[in-house]
Parts: sequence; C-alpha cells; structure tokens
Amino acid sequence: MEGNNNAGINIVEDIKVVFKFVRMLWGERKLYCKVCGCAIVAALVIAFSIPKKYTAEVTLAPEIAGEGDMGGLSSLASMAGINLGGALGNNDAIGPDLYPMVIHSKDYLIRLFDIPVSIEKGDSVFTTTYYDYLLNHQKIAWWGYPMKGIGLLMKAILPAKAKGGNGDSESGERNYMFLSEDERTAIARMQSNIVCSVDKKTGIITLSSIAQDPVVAAVLVDSARMALNQFIIEYRTNKAWQDYHYMYKLYEQAKADYTKAQTAFADFADSNLNLTSKRAQAKHDDLQNEVQLAYSVYNQMANQLQLVRAKIQENTPVYTVIDSATVPERASSPKKMLLMIAFVFLAFVGTTGWIFFRQIIR
Repeated sequence: MEGNNNAGINIVEDIKVVFKFVRMLWGERKLYCKVCGCAIVAALVIAFSIPKKYTAEVTLAPEIAGEGDMGGLSSLASMAGINLGGALGNNDAIGPDLYPMVIHSKDYLIRLFDIPVSIEKGDSVFTTTYYDYLLNHQKIAWWGYPMKGIGLLMKAILPAKAKGGNGDSESGERNYMFLSEDERTAIARMQSNIVCSVDKKTGIITLSSIAQDPVVAAVLVDSARMALNQFIIEYRTNKAWQDYHYMYKLYEQAKADYTKAQTAFADFADSNLNLTSKRAQAKHDDLQNEVQLAYSVYNQMANQLQLVRAKIQENTPVYTVIDSATVPERASSPKKMLLMIAFVFLAFVGTTGWIFFRQIIR
C-alpha cells in the first residue's frame, strides 16, 4: 500500500515538472516567434537564391531473352525478389543490375559530351554542347560568387598545369586517356545529374536527368537512353561483329576462288569443244571438279555468313519505351516548404536549448 502511494507521489511530481517546463517555454513564446520568423525568412531567402532544377524521366522495359520454358519460373522468382538470370542460361555479363554502374562510367558519359542542347538567354536561343553547358552556363547562388572569384583569381596567378592530351586526336576523336580538369569536372557533374534505377522485381529501368533548364533535362535523359542502348548493343554484339568480319573475308576469298575456277573451266571448255584425247577429257574433269569444290566452299561460307548475321540480330537487345521523356513543367528543387520546415525545426530546437542553458547558468 505504501509502495502505491510512493508511485502516485512520483507521478504527481513528474506532472508538476512537465507543467513547469511548459510554463517556462510558454513564457518565452515571443522569443520563439522571433527566432522562427527569422528562420522562415532565412529559408525563403536561401530557397529563392538556389537555382531551380528540373527532373525528366524515361521508363524502359528491357527485352528478356533466352528464358524458354523457364519463363514462368523466372517471373515467380522475380516477384520474390530473386534473380535467376544466370541459372536460366543468360550469360550476359552486363545485365540491368549493372546499368547504374554503366551510366556513371567515363566510357559512357563521354558519349554525352557533344550532344546539342538549346539554351534560352533573354529573348534569344542558342545551341551549344552539353559539355559547354555544364562548364559555362550553370547558375549559382549569390554566396557562390565569392568562391568562384577566388578560383578564377587563383587560376590567373598560379601557372597553368600541363594538360594531358585532352584535345582532339589526329583522327578527330577526343583523347580520353588523360582527362583535363574541366573534363573531370564535367564528368563529376554528369554523375550527379544522371541517375539510373532498376526494379529487381519487374526489371523496369528508370532513367532520370537533372538540369537547370527543363528542355535540357528532357534532351539529356533521351540522349542518355539512346547512349545506354548503343553502349549495351556494342558490348553484346562486339564478338559477333568480329566473327562476321572474319567470316566475310573467308566468304570473299571463297567467292573469288569460285569465280576463278569457273572462268578457267569455261575458257577450257570453249577452246576444246570437240574433246578427242583422254588427256583433254581428264583436264576437263579436273576443272569441273575444281568448280564444284569451289562452289561447295563458297556456298558453305555464304551459309556461315548468314548464321553470323542472325547471331548479331539475336544478340542485339531491344528496349521498349514505356514512358517517354517530356519537358518538366515544375522544378523538382529546391523544395521551399521542406526547407522552411527544416529551418523552423532547427530554430525551435536551438531556442529550446538556449533557454535550458540560460536557466542552468543562472
């Protein structure tokens, strides 16, 4: 009985402490209003100072090949979050699960350097490359200008570093064995601007791009889709194309040999219309056999060439566009409401901490 009384007394004391704490905070309501009001103003200033960014998306469904009768089992396994691609005989080393790594690789991103983008400046519209857009046409917040000025000043004062062959090669193609500082900066920005996600259950691929211009965002994600498609096609058909070029050389040689044998046989037959000697007959038979043999080899090479062409077509992946890229109408960032909520929350927590600290030191 005595223990219950003590517990009741403790609860009452706790309630008194809570009410005392609430009265103390309520007494500082004017301070909370001032601090939270300043936080809202600061959040709005920052939100309107940060350049707007737009996000465009495209959704793809990759071709699923080589499943055969195991397609149903693969579908059931995918619903459970299990990937049976390797178990079902799919030997493609670059599957959809690796696409996020592919789009962040330098070999892939440099394909997007030279895509044309249109930018509006005032009443005029001009076209430039995405590489130039990333380096020279990006808006920054007002607090970024001092740092930008310091960077330009340091570049002017310090001696320029030797560039490692980042220019165009003799063949007219870029040399990416050594990347310049600007190229590294562009690649780093592209890695944050282009995102790929893959749903492991359905295999649906979602590509998204972020840019300060809505049209650039749409153009970029569509170009990223085509570049990814071409990258995977080149990877999957590279060996088949090598086989095709080798087989084509054999085919051309067999065709030339057949034509040569046929011509030799025709010339001999025309010059020996009335065969009387056995030697001439034997020569005729030998040339005829050579024609038949050359034709057999030529026909075999032609069939092999057709098989290699079919292999290339078989290995070429097909991606179905489920949702095409469109120009976004609304900016995806900055999110002003979330920014205000975060600032108000931090202001409230900071003010509460200050009130407690002030009570302690008194």
